[in-house]
This record gives sequence, C-alpha cells and structure tokens, in this order.
Amino acid sequence: LSNGANFAITKEMVNESLKLATQSCKVFVTQLEIVPELAHYGMKKAQAAGLTTLFNPAPAVPLKELPKDMLKSVDIIIPNETEAEVLTGCTIKNAVDAGLAVSKLREAGAKNVIITLGSEGCVYGYANTVRRIKPQRKVEKVVDTTGAGDCFVGTLAYFLSCGYSIVESIHFANDIAGRSVESFGIQSAYPSRDQLI
Repeated sequence: LSNGANFAITKEMVNESLKLATQSCKVFVTQLEIVPELAHYGMKKAQAAGLTTLFNPAPAVPLKELPKDMLKSVDIIIPNETEAEVLTGCTIKNAVDAGLAVSKLREAGAKNVIITLGSEGCVYGYANTVRRIKPQRKVEKVVDTTGAGDCFVGTLAYFLSCGYSIVESIHFANDIAGRSVESFGIQSAYPSRDQLI
C-alpha cells in the first residue's frame, strides 16, 4: 500500500472536514491508511462534537503500536478476523476465539467491538456481552471478496446515521457485504438501494 495522499492529510484538513460534517453528519469513520495519530485526533474531535466514531483498523498493527488511549475515542471498532489477530495477538479460528479478541479490544478502551468473520457473520461485543450475529441470508456463490469489509463498514455507518440500532445495522451490513461478494469489482459490486428494496 502506497501512503501517497493519505499521509499528506493534516490536522487542519481534519478540522475543516469536521466543521462541515458536524452540520449534517452523525457518524465519523476512519482507518489506518492515514497516520494513526491523525486518525486518533479525528476521532477525539468527532466524539467531542457528538458524532459516533467508527474505526476500521486496516491495515492493522499491534495495539501497542497505536497511540496511547486511542481506542478510548472509538465508539465501534470493526476489524476483520485477520486484523483482530494482528491487533490483539489472539489466534482466531472461530467465534469463541473472536470473543477473546473482543475482550482485549474492550479492555483497551473500545466501547463496542465488531469482528467480521466473512460468511460466518460477525461477533459483536459491548458492555459485558459478546454475541454472534450470523447472516440472515446465505451467499449464493462467492465471486470476489475484494472490498467486502469496506462494504460492511460503510453499510453499518449508513444505517447507524439513519437511526437504526447497532444490531439492526449489523444485520444490514452482513446482508449487503454478503451480496457484494457475489460479483466482480468493488464499488460496482455493491448493491444499489433499489436492488435492496
């Protein structure tokens, strides 16, 4: 991955974007394709402005390499199973293993943890609860998984911003990310609103 323009983003750019976002947005999404300190800065500012912060820790690094207390600025962290392994050092072979990684991420400060498990759905952890949420629809044929994680995160952000609960939004995200792997491409594989209604 080439850092390119992502590493040219400044605090001033984040401040300007947040100034505009707080006028009409409810959710702030970031990841690790930008400098981690800047992602942390953006989440702290977004939380202070009343936005829900979603953090997709990709490309993943071990927790100890992230800024101190970064996950305390995270309302919902959404790693896939491989990213969760890198972050926590846990080996994840099933939903029970994912539950252990959820606990580590919560201990590090994240309020809600969603570890995506591909066709197996995800594990969602909050408060003292960890629950498995399976897809309600079976994927007919996997053609291309590229971008499925981004589809999940984007769908979750969209439905949260529409006022749906985290669990309701996870069900939508599982469904739409599942549909995205049934054809080639990334954004072109994402179903349109008309295809879903």
